[in-house]
Amino acid sequence: MKFYFRRDSGDNMAYCVYEESGKPAFLIKTNGQQLGLRLIITTSNEIPVARLRILGMRELYHCGISIEGQTGMQVVLNPVSRQHPVRIRGRDWRFRGNLIDRSFDFVDSRASLIMTHSSAYGVSGNDYVLVVPDERHALESVCIAAAVDCQEQILQPAPLPV
Repeated sequence: MKFYFRRDSGDNMAYCVYEESGKPAFLIKTNGQQLGLRLIITTSNEIPVARLRILGMRELYHCGISIEGQTGMQVVLNPVSRQHPVRIRGRDWRFRGNLIDRSFDFVDSRASLIMTHSSAYGVSGNDYVLVVPDERHALESVCIAAAVDCQEQILQPAPLPV
């Protein structure tokens, strides 16, 4: 399966995720909090399928992922780490690649490919391509990609009241 992440500027929208055919597959909506960021992933019919809670700073943050009917997982991002910039807890998946360039993949303990992620220069400039060989990992992979790709939104400096 191939998905395209396109940044959306609508109300509370972070990304729209499209199938290879161009049909919307998922919507990723933000719900900013005083402490961190919440993302809600819905189907194109706006039925919630996953929730992400992101806490931390740009240099190190934690994302808890809840998917309907599955055990939870956690993504820990540490972009300044050379050895382990991304760790997944709750799955036996290992990160390989470059977090800064958004060119990476995940493999399981048997080195089987789970997903690949790369930049795609589109109209919005912040588009990404996600390839998931096994459909069973599609939603988990979309959640992980959302956690990584929303890094620039994590704890943006809020305007101070005057």
